[in-house]
Amino acid sequence: MVILIRIKKKEKGASLRVEILLLKRKDANPKLKTVIFSARYDSYKGSIGALDNAGGVAALMEMARILF
Repeated sequence: MVILIRIKKKEKGASLRVEILLLKRKDANPKLKTVIFSARYDSYKGSIGALDNAGGVAALMEMARILF
């Protein structure tokens, strides 16, 4: 199961966009505990946040590829 949640908000002249991707394996055992992996990026257009956890996002995407 894949769920994508997108939130867009403007506040005090700044624009905020949040994307949350939830994945659940079809063969997941409901008796097992849930594990959450997370990463974030929060730079904005024109900022100097070159990496801004891009490595963490890439690692998270690779984990999802391997697990699913």
